Amino acid sequence: MSKNGDYLNISVVIPVYNSEQWIARAIQSVLNQTVKPNEIIVVNDGSTDHTAEDIKKFDNHVRYIYQDNAGPGAARNNGIKNTTGEWIAFLDADDQWYRYKLASQIAILSRYENLKWCACSYDIQKASGIEKRTIGYLSRHELVAHGFFPNALRIARRDSFFHTSGMLIHKSVFDKVGLFDESLRQAQDNDLWRRIALQYPTIGYCSFPCHIYHTEIEGSVAKGNASSSCNFRSMAKSLPIAKKYSPELYNEFLRLARATSFRWLVKLPFQRPDLLGTTYKEYLGIVPLSKPATIILKIMRILPQKIARKLAGPIRDFSHFWNRWR
Repeated sequence: MSKNGDYLNISVVIPVYNSEQWIARAIQSVLNQTVKPNEIIVVNDGSTDHTAEDIKKFDNHVRYIYQDNAGPGAARNNGIKNTTGEWIAFLDADDQWYRYKLASQIAILSRYENLKWCACSYDIQKASGIEKRTIGYLSRHELVAHGFFPNALRIARRDSFFHTSGMLIHKSVFDKVGLFDESLRQAQDNDLWRRIALQYPTIGYCSFPCHIYHTEIEGSVAKGNASSSCNFRSMAKSLPIAKKYSPELYNEFLRLARATSFRWLVKLPFQRPDLLGTTYKEYLGIVPLSKPATIILKIMRILPQKIARKLAGPIRDFSHFWNRWR
């Protein structure tokens, strides 16, 4: 960072798979930034449509890398390994940045120079229209008091605000915590953010939306319906590691693991009834839940699926609300 904080050496990594309809929009949103990155690296994860042709229209502005299909984690890792910048920003091929995204995060990082990563709020584009993403009262209070979040794990539990297309991370962070876990076909981003949060608890955050997350798009490089089980596998892998850190960090990680696991297990009786006899018990053994949460899950297991399905939504909503105020 320069002394006046107006410049960062930034590499942008865009993984792409069969995104011929959206990749040009994503790349153009980076080119439209008020503060330009040093490079844009687009990693084609074995696309079988016309994605490659659409990327090559930007030959003068992007570095193009092709790889056989290996998943979003492998594509992002490939991009990271080929970056030359000190800072790395990520953008999914079907999302887009607002033109002030990088400038807003640079302003935060220049003010708090000890920060090694920065996230931002975002808008969610659904088929029904734009939904504004907000954080709760306690999180807003922390942000106003400190100018950043002192504990990323706590904010993740309260607000689940981490999103890949909004991340800007110093490259040295990956040297210390490692890259995306390529064994996770989904949720490898959340897995990495939790690992970073254990090493670097403080995180910058831009409270106004800096990008658009498109949820109305099917079959992209990173979106799918298996993220809950991948998230749990990640939690199960990381929970023993978290014990090596301070009691405060471990406590926050455990609370995050409990909240995430509970919200998934509530849906299990009607989403994956085949897992109730084996995996369900295994999961409860790995992430010990509170007694009230365990009782609720036992009740959900014995209820008729039709009733359980109706109750799952309100229970999950209450869990989100409860965690926002703890």
